[in-house]
Amino acid sequence: MGRLIKNRREEAMPKADAMEKLAATSAWRRRHFAPLYAIFVLILICALAWQLRTLPWREAFISMRSAKLPALLLGICGELAVIPLWALQWCFLAPVTHPVRVIVMAEIVTISSAIQNTVPFFGGPLSAGVMLRIRAGFANGAVLSLLAMDQLATGIGKAVAIAGALIAAPLPPIVHSAAMLLITGVLALFLILLMMTHASEKIRRQSLSLSKRWRRIFVSVAEWAALLEPLRQPRRAVAIVALEIAKKAVDVAAIMAIQYACGIPSSAASAVTIVATLGLSTMVQVTPANLGVYEATVFFVYRSFDIPAANALAAAVLQHFSVLMPSLGIGYLLILYRLFYRGGKYRSARTY
Repeated sequence: MGRLIKNRREEAMPKADAMEKLAATSAWRRRHFAPLYAIFVLILICALAWQLRTLPWREAFISMRSAKLPALLLGICGELAVIPLWALQWCFLAPVTHPVRVIVMAEIVTISSAIQNTVPFFGGPLSAGVMLRIRAGFANGAVLSLLAMDQLATGIGKAVAIAGALIAAPLPPIVHSAAMLLITGVLALFLILLMMTHASEKIRRQSLSLSKRWRRIFVSVAEWAALLEPLRQPRRAVAIVALEIAKKAVDVAAIMAIQYACGIPSSAASAVTIVATLGLSTMVQVTPANLGVYEATVFFVYRSFDIPAANALAAAVLQHFSVLMPSLGIGYLLILYRLFYRGGKYRSARTY
């Protein structure tokens, strides 16, 4: 008995050493990456501030102070209306065998949006994956399939916005190049996911002739591909795309409300162009909540429409505020509610 315990301890030692090395590596990455990222963000903010130093900030502040409050509140409500549309869209993306209530999906998308607007890079998808696992009780394959199809739907919505912008106004050549790159990527992702969802059974059959290790991998891929079921169901696919376009339409309406609040003539053409250009400039989130990048993009579009610099700058700042207010405000209220009222515990919402 003592020899058996000794052998098990010896077998566990390499695993413990590996875990300690992994933890040490993770701590080293956090310790070294965080200062480098902070320096990078500081340099980027300083560069943006240097480029924007000649802008009429005083006049823009006066324009913001005199902004029409009802129109500003209407813009905030418009951005808030995106959340239920987003939640309903994710309900359509969820597997049929695992339905989730809209209210639960609204909580998930709101919290993940708040984290995405706080943590750069992949904070949003990671937090969404964790919330889908904990709150909705999804398996890993269901989480990956939903996020993959969400990226596809988002890409389609951006492509539609770009098409509308191209019809509404001439765009610079660099925007044309970025638009073609985005459309190519969306088409490639669609073809890959469509091929995978129709090949799930074939992958499962091929796994029977493989070794145990590779069979496990192929079975996991087949299960993930089988969960891409909306691609095999035209009605669900149309509903998902329609909800994505509805989200973009609500964004356009909210931007037009901000335009009216800042004394800018409401223009659907400029609003659609802003939505399309933001879809390109904010694809990779470098700064938290895209601070600086968002405002510079909106200001650039307004100036291309010959809007005075003070009004354009005021509209850019207030528009970003109207976007961040619902997600950050409601998202962090939900997080605090879970931490203090629920004790940080999330119950799974598997059946309804």
